[in-house]
Amino acid sequence: MKKILTILALLPVFAKSQTGSFSFTLANYSRTSAGVYKKDSTLVRTLWADRTYAAGSYIEYWDGKDDYGNKIASPDAAYDIKVLSNNVNYNWDGIIGNTSSSNTGTGVHRGYYTSMTGMAIAGNTAYFCQGYSELYSSEAKFSTTNPQVRLDIFPGKVSTMNANYVTTDGIYVYWAGYDAYSGENSFVHATKVSDDSQVSFGSYGSSYTMTRVGGPKNYTSIIDKIFAPGSRASGLSVQKSGSYLFVSHAGLNEIHVLNKTSGQLVQKISITTPRSLSVDGSSLWIASGTNTVAKYTINSNGSLGTKTLTLSGIATPGAIQVYGSTIAVIDAGVNQIVRFYNTSTGSQSTQLGVNGGYASSPDVTNTKFFFNDYRGNLNSFIAWATDGSFWVGDPGNFRQLHFGAAKNYTETIMSMGTTYSTNVDRNNINRVFGEYLEFAIDYTKPLTGSTGWKLVKNWGYHTTTGYDVTKKLQNVITLSNGRTYAAVYSSASVPQIVELASSGVRFSGKNPYGTYGLICQDGGLQMITGTDAPGGSTIITKYPLMGFDAAGFPLWSKTGVLLATTPKINLKDPAISPATEILTASNKVIFYVPFLTYHGSAATPYNGYHLGAIKKGSNVWLWKTQRVTFTNYKGTFPEAEYFEIGNGVNQHAGSRVTVVDNNIITGFNGENWKNMQTNYYNHYYEDGLAIAQFGADQYTNGGTAAAGNAGNALTPAAVKDGNGDLYLYHGDESQHGGIHRWKITNLNSIKEQYTSILFAKSYVAPVTNYINLHSGLPLNVKPATSGWSTTGTLTSVTGTKKYILDGAPDIFTNFVQLSGTASVQKDLGTNNVSTSWKISGQVSFEFSDVLVGSGINSYIDVLDVYGKILARFYYSGSAATKVVNIYGNSSKIASATGLSTTLFKFQPLEINIVNGLVTFTYANFPPVTTPIYDPAANWRKPKTLRQYFVGGFPAYGKYIGFMDMLLYKDYPLNASSVLYVKK
Repeated sequence: MKKILTILALLPVFAKSQTGSFSFTLANYSRTSAGVYKKDSTLVRTLWADRTYAAGSYIEYWDGKDDYGNKIASPDAAYDIKVLSNNVNYNWDGIIGNTSSSNTGTGVHRGYYTSMTGMAIAGNTAYFCQGYSELYSSEAKFSTTNPQVRLDIFPGKVSTMNANYVTTDGIYVYWAGYDAYSGENSFVHATKVSDDSQVSFGSYGSSYTMTRVGGPKNYTSIIDKIFAPGSRASGLSVQKSGSYLFVSHAGLNEIHVLNKTSGQLVQKISITTPRSLSVDGSSLWIASGTNTVAKYTINSNGSLGTKTLTLSGIATPGAIQVYGSTIAVIDAGVNQIVRFYNTSTGSQSTQLGVNGGYASSPDVTNTKFFFNDYRGNLNSFIAWATDGSFWVGDPGNFRQLHFGAAKNYTETIMSMGTTYSTNVDRNNINRVFGEYLEFAIDYTKPLTGSTGWKLVKNWGYHTTTGYDVTKKLQNVITLSNGRTYAAVYSSASVPQIVELASSGVRFSGKNPYGTYGLICQDGGLQMITGTDAPGGSTIITKYPLMGFDAAGFPLWSKTGVLLATTPKINLKDPAISPATEILTASNKVIFYVPFLTYHGSAATPYNGYHLGAIKKGSNVWLWKTQRVTFTNYKGTFPEAEYFEIGNGVNQHAGSRVTVVDNNIITGFNGENWKNMQTNYYNHYYEDGLAIAQFGADQYTNGGTAAAGNAGNALTPAAVKDGNGDLYLYHGDESQHGGIHRWKITNLNSIKEQYTSILFAKSYVAPVTNYINLHSGLPLNVKPATSGWSTTGTLTSVTGTKKYILDGAPDIFTNFVQLSGTASVQKDLGTNNVSTSWKISGQVSFEFSDVLVGSGINSYIDVLDVYGKILARFYYSGSAATKVVNIYGNSSKIASATGLSTTLFKFQPLEINIVNGLVTFTYANFPPVTTPIYDPAANWRKPKTLRQYFVGGFPAYGKYIGFMDMLLYKDYPLNASSVLYVKK
């Protein structure tokens, strides 16, 4: 069969008929896509994308229309039909930059902008906080005997305070932070070491609910609540045997002293810029002012006595922490070390770290710290364990380093924060970059918390406030002189070329890129001029590398090679400046629009294609794909032929396109999609046909740190290894705390067959043996025409779950009533079958609470002419056991936990009656055959298909969706009962 495919690919078959029919043969079960092309290889119509077929021979049709259903006005005489087939594999390999024991689940360490900002240890449990943490708790813990597993204190998706400081007396754990969505504020709450429950401070505490929309956390009792400018806590410490809790507020020049049990404020102490605090028995150490670390006596009333000791030699004090007769002090700034002093004499005993940190070298070691950069101190910490070992927060490297009592390194917890910038050196794919961190990749080993990757460089030390803190490093590439170059961006988004040298980032002070230029894999400079404004044209030119100047920076020819000029831009074309190398192996220049509207203007949406290609040196579109859906679309994520603009997705819908040889991969991060995010990728061949779609979204692939889930994966980057396999790397905002990797294999399974046909002048639509029960329904209305009607109180609307606008829209219904009934039904007409009938289509119960037991009461019924039930499809669930049962009449089709995931998606359902027996076939479960529901019903006279709802407590919403429900009557019993239905 492989030989046959090769012949088909090389020797086109010329079909003389003008019916639009064409044939193709598959040797194996395959994904397929097909398109109609002019003889000059211009794509006229994508017939289908990423559809699966079993092995065999097939006949399909082209009706002579374009992608939008318009008849070709001036057709050519002949066209080529291309059918692409493949069995490419897409595997989510895991995470880089995260040492957690597992890549998935609640045990994954994951931060947001930071890794950890504070830590305190009680017995064998370390409590830590993470600052801002969107929709996940900032407060967590781990066992000191198993530090690579995060343990939630507040399980689930809850928005807790931005906790930056934590301390414990062994009984309570105190957390200090603020509500990021409620102005400048500060407060403290506490949990119990015994069971993590919240501590009540009685009359001195007050309840508080976080204002973050999407999963608030209610605090039953907070203390030291301040809502005022400069109020945020800057340090926290508690007496273990005494009565006092100390909270510093640098912006107020105050330390607040509270009774640690009652929460009562007992003292306000004035001191200049107090920051880190550490209790030493009946004394309190305070880091304050510019570089002061001093010891004060704690009086019995909570006030402070005179200063008894001041430490010397500290340039920029960060966190301080006492253990026994030792106080450890982070000396950030120019020193980047940890100093250890005797608490009685103030003499320094030793130090840990490399003086200057990363000032002279980007090389990462286990005894080298990154405590601050242009942002100042980065919430580092020191946490002592009972055995004299200690953890040091190394925030610039997103890691926590554990040292033994002898100050010997023992282990690391690493969890990256948001990664909006991801790069791979295309000339050395073992070098992967996330933000300013560089990792060495070993492709021979799996990606785990300890294998397959190693943090080797940190290039961020020399960056100042004048640079864009989101873009970080861009366009990293090693050139023919063996040196590695990158772009960094000013705050005004102007790029500058830099070298990643042995001593760190070396700035050139030059901007050879223009605004959107980049260095290509062969060293050439890809530049963009013109405009991407409607009515204008974008010009892409490439300038060959000529050598290097005396300072070692690249020099390019002043004469460029034109890659492409777009036709006059309109909002139906994907003409926007690409941010990646966009020339395919066969010299096609790729354009991708990742946004919903032009330059963020809601008045000018892109309303056509989002991906396209122009042949090198040309100004004519060769192909275009990824048509938009529609703004009120609320269904599943669309297939690769479409660009999603529904489900509430906002302007930042897509990420970027990456091109490797003849592979084109577009990213879609889906900000706010279904009030969540997506991480989808569409993979295309260079002629514009889809190979496959891969990835995940948080709505259907729920769960903490689920495989493939990522938030705002903005900068995907694909590379090819020596075996011809592809690897796609991308960042993550908060789902996993690291850089993701996908492996794409079996690319040699991609085959293309093509057939030459005459224009479909004589095309006649095939006669079907079914009736589409949705035909003729208008969009966005209550189904009350074309034989459809409703009863009772419910909400039902057409055209929200199906993005193919073919005149047969879906129906989606919601019923919320404590009593009564309601229905949506279709009159099937007058029927009197001889042997059989069936109804097939796709059904969904999305949004329903499937675990409320008898309160469900939502059914899909087929009734006879007398109103008696012939067939009933329904489910029930148990909140206690989490088990969901799915039934056809009274027979169980499936029973398991987790079936809500199945029920929430549109799944194929077939209700088939042959000679009085009903067979239900749902999703991928085995068919179930039963007698008809009501023995007195007349199975030969089906009259009504309905969605039927019965009110009940609790009044949860009950939802049913129908899509392409088809009625067959007296069909051949050996005919296929599965119809391919687009979403």
